Amino acid sequence: MPFGFGQHPWFERDRDVILKFEAPRFWLEGPDGVATDVITTPPELDFSAGTLLPKGWRNNCYGEWRGLAEIIYPSRGIGLRVEGDPIFRNIMLYADPDKPYFCLEPQTNAACAFNKWEEGRGEELGIIVLEPGASASGEITFTPFRL
Repeated sequence: MPFGFGQHPWFERDRDVILKFEAPRFWLEGPDGVATDVITTPPELDFSAGTLLPKGWRNNCYGEWRGLAEIIYPSRGIGLRVEGDPIFRNIMLYADPDKPYFCLEPQTNAACAFNKWEEGRGEELGIIVLEPGASASGEITFTPFRL
């Protein structure tokens, strides 16, 4: 059975919230909202050094996620560390500047991976194939911290 899983947490979007995570691959999104091709993460879409949330719309999947992300709220003096087991190879960022929230979603597979299954790209897309009786698991932890 083709399989994938992850978390879909939503976070408050402050004016000064900073996002930090390493993921050297970036999935381009096609006009139908499906991930198409994977490229090296361009500098303007890289959050590895810690960057304010983008001013424009984002609904993008990042690949080869290193398993650690930080959401930093400078004006509140707090942050949240998100850590995922290596099975979570991808992380999705949804950020609509007109909404008071954003999503940062650790997941095993690229967004819309199952729409590309017939192309034979399952492994590249992070799809797990479970044989009868098999299972897959992974842990994601959320740890608050003070600045």
